[in-house]
Amino acid sequence: MGLSVMPNDWMEVDFEINKIILENRLNEGDAFDMPMVFKAKDQLEIVFNNHDDEKRRVYGFKYLKGKWKTDELDDFYLMGFCDEVAFGKIKNT
Repeated sequence: MGLSVMPNDWMEVDFEINKIILENRLNEGDAFDMPMVFKAKDQLEIVFNNHDDEKRRVYGFKYLKGKWKTDELDDFYLMGFCDEVAFGKIKNT
C-alpha cells in the first residue's frame, strides 16, 4: 500500500497571502499587458518556479461574474479539455 503525497504549498502561510494578492491584482484594469476579453468560467493558472519541484507554486483562478476568483483547478481536466492560450515569463519592469 502506498502513501499519499500531499502538495506542500497548502500548508504555507505565504501561499494563502500570495493567492489573495494575485486575485486582487488580476482584477485591476491594467493587470494584463494586452487587451483581453474573458468569458465566464475561463480558467487561469499561474505557476512560479515551474522547473524546480521544491519551489514550484501553482495558483488557480476562475473568471466568474466579471471577476477573477481563486479556484482549485483540476490538472487532468485542464490538460484534457482546455487549450493553452498563452505561455510566457513575467517581465521585470
